[in-house]
This record gives sequence, C-alpha cells and structure tokens, in this order.
Amino acid sequence: MTAHDNRVQPAASKGEFRKCEQLWFEDGNIIIVAENLGFRVYCGLLASISSVFMDLFSLSQPEGHELVEGCPVVRVTDSEADMKPFLTVIYNGSSIWKFNSTLPHYWAYTRSILLMSHKYQCEALLEEGKRKLSELVPSDIRVRDRVRPRIESDDFISVANVARFLDMRAVHRRALYECCQLDTIILTTGWVDEDGFRDRLCAEDVQACLAGRVRLSQERIKVLLNRFKETPPTRCAHSKTNPLSKYSFLDPAIFARPDTRCITVRKELLSMSVELATQGISYDPLALDPIYQSLPYGFCEPCTKSFTQTNRKLRQDILDNLVELFELPRIRPPTPEVEPAEDLEVGEDSEGAGEDAGMDEGEGEVDGEGEEDAEEFEED
Repeated sequence: MTAHDNRVQPAASKGEFRKCEQLWFEDGNIIIVAENLGFRVYCGLLASISSVFMDLFSLSQPEGHELVEGCPVVRVTDSEADMKPFLTVIYNGSSIWKFNSTLPHYWAYTRSILLMSHKYQCEALLEEGKRKLSELVPSDIRVRDRVRPRIESDDFISVANVARFLDMRAVHRRALYECCQLDTIILTTGWVDEDGFRDRLCAEDVQACLAGRVRLSQERIKVLLNRFKETPPTRCAHSKTNPLSKYSFLDPAIFARPDTRCITVRKELLSMSVELATQGISYDPLALDPIYQSLPYGFCEPCTKSFTQTNRKLRQDILDNLVELFELPRIRPPTPEVEPAEDLEVGEDSEGAGEDAGMDEGEGEVDGEGEEDAEEFEED
C-alpha cells in the first residue's frame, strides 16, 4: 500500500469522456484518460521522463484497442485531480507552482505532483517536488519567521504523511510540529479534504505528537524564561554613555549616574515573559509572540541584536532537536493511510492506521535534509 493507492479510482471503461482543454493538443499522439477526463498529449515526452510510461508505451497494442480521433487511449486508475497537475507541470513547466503559490491550491497541486512523480518514476520532477515540500516547513528559524505559510494548517497532516511516505524524515518531523498546533480532535482523527477523503496520521505519529506536545509546552516555558535572563552585553550603548552627564556639575548624584535604560527594559520584558508563561498551555515555542516582536522598543542597538540572537538560538535549537522531542524511531516508519470520510466517525480510535503498510526506499532529503539524517545514524 502506498500513499497514492489510497486515492486510486477504478479504471474507466470505454466510452465518452470530457476533454481537458488545457492539455488537449491536436497533434498529440496518445490520450490518457483519468476517471472521466481525457488528456491528448505526446507519448515521446512522457516516455523520456518516465520509465513507467516508457514501458507502457512499448507494449504492443492488443487487437481492437480503443482509438479516439486516431489516437490510442490509455485509461489509468489515477484521479483526474492528480493527473491534471502532474501533466500540467510536465508540458507547461514549473509555472504551475508560481500561479498557484497561495491558498488553497498550492498543497493540493504539490501533493499530486509528488505522488504521481513517485508512481511513474519521474526522478527529476520528484526532486523538484521535494524541494517545494521542504520549503513548506523550513529548517532555518529565520526563514520560518519570514515566510508566510502557503497552506492551511489542517493540510500539515497530509504534508506529514507524504513526507513519511517519501522518507523525508527531517521534513516529516517539522510537519508533525505543525500538526501539534491543531485541535486535538483533528490531530487524532484527521480531517476531510475537498475530495471527500479523510487525511489522518498513522497511530505512531499521533502518539509522537501527543507526547511531543508535553515537551513542546515545556520548551516554550524555557524560551520565555531564558531569553531575557542574561544581563545586557558589555557593549550596551546605554551603559557607557549618559546623555545627561554634561549636567553633572549641577548635581553629580542625579546627572552623573549611569544610564540603566536597557537593564530596566530587560527586567520589564522578563517579567512580562514570566507572566505569559503562566497564562495557559501552548505547544508553539517557535512562535513570534508580541513580547518578542516589540523587542527593539527601549533597547539600544547592541542589546537589541544580542537579545534577538539569544531568542533565535533558543528556538533554532528546538527546531534542530525535534527528533528527540518527538522520540521518533530512527528506522523507516510505516506508511500512513487515507480513508474515505464516511468510514470513520469523529472520535473513533485512530490506532491501526498504516500498521500493515510498508515503505519503499526513498530518494533521501533535499536542501540539507540528508545531512540531518546522516548525523542521526552517526549518533546511533
């Protein structure tokens, strides 16, 4: 069982089908039909990038095979929602990501392209899809702070499932972090996507998230308590100069005393952080809270830089340490399943999903993901 098999449709029988206007080339020499949608394309291009299509097209056609407008028809079990973005990126290039770079289509297209590229062994396209997948959950806290999420929060369940299926372990961990921010019911039972399928995490990932939430809440408290714990650096501009010192001849006790503005602000922000840490449970220690966002206010430039770096390092350490926070196994985990929504009621036990599924050998991580996994195995 693979992540793609869960959305496989029965191959359509011979008969009428709708033409996909965007992917119906009058001089095309093969027609691919997914569900009830036909694509007239060029078999040579498909065969050149997909070993599966190459083998399929090399087979001799049986007598009486289906022809439409003189072109042979190949009916596949994939959904038209998956086949259309897959063929679009093959024939029109990666602009599909550019024109659908915002909600709600970005992840739907990316997911389809990833799974179809894996199924049909389009290696170059699969690697490009992996890069797009990695961009959804950045490994650098500075990028994470700067980039606006391109997908709905509920979609991170599907992101985690696809990353697990493709053996992208670092991406999988970061996706699970985002899943921890979901409502508990959605986290444990999944959610119904626009196609009517329930995306849900496998039991192993649900368990990792529930246990990880406890540790993430503890890490959030540590961040809040430690980011202003240290005194301002010795290069603090306010500690070295007092703008009123030129009036010290009037009253040295008042005008000659050192400027303690940064010290005062640090104490105030630390007190606010302590109060925030006691205001309820949060599983998001990577979040940019209002206190941090107001950091430049009242501080000199050196102190602002120092406390910004401290806060960033505390959060980056959490992002780098998710494998321990989730206590995930270092072996390849089983593949999650996606079930039709009507087969699962809200509140139903989530155990057992994906337990009987295997995982094929992945292509590894991209953009530094493989290095993280290599370090994990070295630790063992």
